[in-house]
Amino acid sequence: MIERTSLPMWVDSDVIQLHHVLGALPENAWAWRMLHFSGMGQAPKQSTMEDFEDQAGRPGGYLFSWPELRGFAQRLHQVCDCVLVAVDGRSPADLNRLEREAFEGCHVAIEAIDSGEWVLGVSRRVPQWQAVHARWKDLVRPV
Repeated sequence: MIERTSLPMWVDSDVIQLHHVLGALPENAWAWRMLHFSGMGQAPKQSTMEDFEDQAGRPGGYLFSWPELRGFAQRLHQVCDCVLVAVDGRSPADLNRLEREAFEGCHVAIEAIDSGEWVLGVSRRVPQWQAVHARWKDLVRPV
């Protein structure tokens, strides 16, 4: 079962970036697939952002390792919309099937909606999934 939570992307005048969301997760060897992306920043592997967005929208999405994903997230200025999932193996992920099944087959599902909301899900199979949820919720608490 995947446990989901929603967070505002903006807290006061500060934005919660993708790298903040990823920082709540443990190190892992999952296959990360960006199944949809719209945003600004530096695209991976010296491609243009337009090319990356096209690749992410193709069947199976764009495959990242954990270190590649963390590096990409650090180079982003803004995420407008995205669907990012962590799955076992390197086989392509079917966005339509995953959405129909409410991302139940994923370790993690991260959605950015209209530059205003994060919808975050973590499977109960993930070690310390409750701690991940707590760290996500801490992102919106004042320091």
